[in-house]
Amino acid sequence: MTHMWMRLASASALGMSLSIVSVAAYADDDAPSAAADGTAADAAPGDGAAAPAGAPAAAAPADQPAAKVKDSDDDEVRFRGGISGGGGGIFLNGYGLGLGGVDGRLGVQLMDLIGIYVQPQLGIYGGSIGGATGIGGLIGGSAVVDFTFIDQLFVGVGGGGGILNNPAFGEVHFRAGGYPLMGFGEDGIIRKGLMLSADVRLFFVSGTVLVSPTASIGYEVF
Repeated sequence: MTHMWMRLASASALGMSLSIVSVAAYADDDAPSAAADGTAADAAPGDGAAAPAGAPAAAAPADQPAAKVKDSDDDEVRFRGGISGGGGGIFLNGYGLGLGGVDGRLGVQLMDLIGIYVQPQLGIYGGSIGGATGIGGLIGGSAVVDFTFIDQLFVGVGGGGGILNNPAFGEVHFRAGGYPLMGFGEDGIIRKGLMLSADVRLFFVSGTVLVSPTASIGYEVF
């Protein structure tokens, strides 16, 4: 009888030991899942949660380049050029002939105020004088010093020469005008735009002075 109770006690103790070991093993197996669940919850922040400290900040949009604005000190030597067409006449002692043609300008703008350029001229004239009708050609050119005021008004003076149909001539050239539509280039220095001008040329031909006024419209870079 005594031996039977001892065997039952031993069996009972062994059963309790196995139960304790099973509970411990179950707790060990469940712990990583709980840790994983907590990590997943931390990795998925709720609405409005701040970004992790190590995450790079979003790049700010690049600033757009500002439009170039002319500064009062922006002034330098640059190209000067233009082309224009127009008409007028050639007059001598009350007689006149019609004149039409084109002019060009090629040179340098020393500063906003002063430009120097060559102005070639190509024209055709014709009309009647004393009952005689005729037509002829004109080719010439002059070197001009030009002064521009407030970016839109100019006056110039120069001299040169050319050929009027056949005889050669010397020339004195006066011009004035403006730029009613004018803007600046990408550098904010070069000016360009529509040009309106009035030119007066004095042709000295064989001791005779011919007066040639013309009005022109064209495009200028200065």
